[in-house]
Amino acid sequence: MEKRDTIAALATGKGNAALAIIRISGKKSFEIIQKLVKPEKRFINALPKETGIYKFTNFKTQKVIDEVMAIKYLSPKSYTGEDMVEIICHGGEIVINEIISTLIEEKISVAERGEFTKRAYLNGKMELLKAESIDKIITSNSKKQHEIALNAFQGNTFKKIIEWKQYIKKIIMELEARIEFPEENDIINISGHWMENIRTINESIKKEILNREKIKYLENGLSIPIVGITNAGKSTLFNMLLGFERAIVHHEEGTTRDTISEEILIAGEKIKIFDTAGLHETENNVEKIGIKKSFELMENSQIIIWVTPRNKEMTEFEKSILKNKGKTKIIGIISKKDLSGNKEKQELLSRLEIENIIVSLLDHLEKDAIVSFLKEIIEKEINQNKTENSMIFSKRQEEIFYRMKEKTEDIVGKGSFLGEEIVSKLLRDLLDEIAELVGETTTDDILNSIFDNFCIGK
Repeated sequence: MEKRDTIAALATGKGNAALAIIRISGKKSFEIIQKLVKPEKRFINALPKETGIYKFTNFKTQKVIDEVMAIKYLSPKSYTGEDMVEIICHGGEIVINEIISTLIEEKISVAERGEFTKRAYLNGKMELLKAESIDKIITSNSKKQHEIALNAFQGNTFKKIIEWKQYIKKIIMELEARIEFPEENDIINISGHWMENIRTINESIKKEILNREKIKYLENGLSIPIVGITNAGKSTLFNMLLGFERAIVHHEEGTTRDTISEEILIAGEKIKIFDTAGLHETENNVEKIGIKKSFELMENSQIIIWVTPRNKEMTEFEKSILKNKGKTKIIGIISKKDLSGNKEKQELLSRLEIENIIVSLLDHLEKDAIVSFLKEIIEKEINQNKTENSMIFSKRQEEIFYRMKEKTEDIVGKGSFLGEEIVSKLLRDLLDEIAELVGETTTDDILNSIFDNFCIGK
């Protein structure tokens, strides 16, 4: 950290915006910034966390770059635990680049990914689990993922793990007391329920792993393919949900030969929707590949939107989707409401308990009704699969939890046949895993793997 004494980075998103925040941290923060802002004395005399308006200048040329607000944060009462300055400037890319270039000229280093939060952890401002949760709060793709990360940020995950740690330490103390003082009556009479405590911890660990597995599919947002026969209106629906013409729409059948995807928000969840190739018999090899991709998407999705035209008979392809739906949730969109057709499809869907709506996809006034229909079903599906929050929200944590599971199962399975010394050693190994989990013991490689995933400026 001595070589990279003071760092700076843009803390807000790139691109033109009304405002931007540039963050500076390190022991030379105040010394350098007071050279670059006018009036200099106002900045020097400003109280911590007091906002002041200044002209930000290039020290060598004395050129004014922007009128900014600057806030001082005095160590250790700052995000990183170091002296910090936050500059709030206009959000144009030229302004931002000019300010950062000026900071670099003053020997301030450009921050690496996650370096501000890494410094906060190294300076004792937060434990590792909280530091990890910050990245997940920023990058969450679903409400559940955000909820879990926020739970960890608020310290609830850390508290639970520390409870386990205290349980284990107490058991080790009991076992080692038996080893050191085998003849003492009060030691002999110490509670023999330590095995039950380890079994309880093991059950808790398994429950967390199970919860993690159940919510994994939400981590990258739900993937929902729009499927159906050719010329059913899949691409029209796809474009309608996006709000712009992304897919080619034409009256000729087989226009879509490959899958295309975009992300939208429905029911507050990030949804990746796919426009897929129409399902039909064909000798065309390119179309066959597209149809194969459609089926692969259906097999790997929890929810599919099935578009079927009101004016056409049910095809064998459509019947095969309904027969083999298994646990996949099917949402029925019966298109071409303006055309005459029989009630066979709607009756069949009702018998199969598949929720459906009859619409005209060419009528943009029906978009709100379609979105409301989809929102209600998707919310219901997510709520039905709701689980308790998992304590696990990263691959690193998941690996440690699996090792903890193996160790607790080993102790529970063999503890009755092993001596106190061996059991005590196994419990200490378990404590080592907890220490790694919460960051009491770690390595540079582990820290780099965590913070390298962060955005720059955090």
